[in-house]
Amino acid sequence: MRERLWVTVEGQTDDYWLAEGESLELPPYAVVWISAEHDGGRLSITSCNTGSVASARARMDVLVLWLARCAVAAVRSALRPSP
Repeated sequence: MRERLWVTVEGQTDDYWLAEGESLELPPYAVVWISAEHDGGRLSITSCNTGSVASARARMDVLVLWLARCAVAAVRSALRPSP
């Protein structure tokens, strides 16, 4: 990460601010919202799955698809003309 990230975990009352080099362990199947403090923030996601490699790959595939949809939505929003 190069910027602070704001992390909201569904079902938890507190949000988290992560600085460069900090990490946050999430419960399995957690739903999270992540925002960068400024444009250009970077995020690294790793999985410490104790299950099978196939199930870990399947979950990672879901995460990649979700991130791709978020990126497409952000680009569409940025390109949408203002009223």
